[in-house]
Amino acid sequence: MAKVRLWIVTELFYPEQTSTAYILTEIARALSVKYEVHVICGNPVYDESTVSGAIGAVIVHRLTGRKVNKDNKVQRIVRAVTLTNRLCSYIDSHKNEVDKVVAVTNPIFLVLKLSQWCKKNSKYFCLLTHDIFPENAINTHIIKSKFLGNLLRNKFDKAYSNCNQIIVCGTDMKNIVEKKVNNSVEVRTITNWADCEKIYPLEIDSGKRLIIQFAGNLGRVQGLIEFLSNIIKEVDNNELEFVFRGSGAVKNKIKQIIKAQHLSNVKLHEKYSRSEENYILNQCDLALVTLHSAMYGLGVPSKAYNIMAAGKPVLFIGPEKSEIYNEVINNDIGFAFTFDNKDKIIDFLQNLSVSDKQMLRQKGRIARQRAVTAYSKEKILIQYLNNI
Repeated sequence: MAKVRLWIVTELFYPEQTSTAYILTEIARALSVKYEVHVICGNPVYDESTVSGAIGAVIVHRLTGRKVNKDNKVQRIVRAVTLTNRLCSYIDSHKNEVDKVVAVTNPIFLVLKLSQWCKKNSKYFCLLTHDIFPENAINTHIIKSKFLGNLLRNKFDKAYSNCNQIIVCGTDMKNIVEKKVNNSVEVRTITNWADCEKIYPLEIDSGKRLIIQFAGNLGRVQGLIEFLSNIIKEVDNNELEFVFRGSGAVKNKIKQIIKAQHLSNVKLHEKYSRSEENYILNQCDLALVTLHSAMYGLGVPSKAYNIMAAGKPVLFIGPEKSEIYNEVINNDIGFAFTFDNKDKIIDFLQNLSVSDKQMLRQKGRIARQRAVTAYSKEKILIQYLNNI
C-alpha cells in the first residue's frame, strides 16, 4: 500500500543550521518512516553549504531566491511575502500529489495563505507553532500601530482556526493558542528537544572567573538590551565575566552598550556553527537564557534544552510561570527571575563567586539528567510520529 503523501512547507531547511531548519529537518526524517515526505523550502540564506535534492527518504523541492540580511527588517519582510507566494504556488501546482500539509510559523505570512489553500482544497493542515505572530511583535512594540496590530491579529486568528491541528512547544503557549482559536482546533504540546548524543558535558576549566554565557540568537524578543542596560551595568563583581555569542538584530546595539558603558567584564563573540555547539555550550559555569517580559506564551527559548544536555545550570530571566521558568524552578537546575525582579537579580549576581562553582556543577548534573529523561530527541520525535 502506498504511503500517505505529507508535504512540509518551510522557509528554512537543511543545509541551514538555524534552529528552525534543524528542527524541521529532524522532524521530516522522523516522519518519513510513516509518510512519503516532501519538503518545499527556500534556498539557503544564513548557512552556505552543498545543497542536496534529498535528505535520506525525504524528497526536497528547493526554490531559488535572493539572499537577504536577516537583521534587515525590510529585506526580511520582502522575502517573507515573495517566498510565501512562491511556496504556495508550487504546492498548488502539485495539489494532486498532496494528502497532508505541515508548516511552521516561518515565514510569518505563510500561515495566512497556506491555511486558506488547505481549506479550499480539503487538505489536512497541521501547524507547528514556534512563536505567535503578530502578538510577539505587538507586545515587544515592533508593531506600534494599534490599527495594524488588530488587523493582523484578526487575520491570523482566522488562519489558525482553519488548521486541523496545531502543535505548540509549551504549555503556556497552548493556553494562548486555545484562546486564539476559541478552542475550535486540537492544540497539542510537544516541546523542543535536547540532542543528548551530540551535546554532553565536557571538562573545561573556566579559570579564575565565573563565566555567565548567552549563546544563540541575539534577537529583539530576548530582552538582552534591557538585561545589559538595567542589570549588568549595576553589577560590581570582579569574579564574574559575561559572554555573549551569536548574531541577530540587536548585536550592534549590544556592541554599542558595551563600549558606551565601559563594560570591561562583558565579551561579545561571533556566531558559531552547529558543529561547534557542544564545545561552546560547555565554555561557561552558568548559562543565561532570557525572554522579553511581554513574551509569556508567545515563544519558548529552545536553546535551554541543549544547555541542559551540556550539563550546565540555567539562569533564566523572563516571564514568571513560563515554560523554562517552571522547568528551572521545579527541577532545581538553576535560577529563575522576572525582569521586574531587578534588585533580586543584581543581588544574586553580586553575591556569586568562584566558590559557587561546585554548587553550579551539581545543578548542571541534575540538568543533564533531566535532559536525558524528559527531553531527548528520540522521545520528542516519537511524539511527532505518533501525533501527526
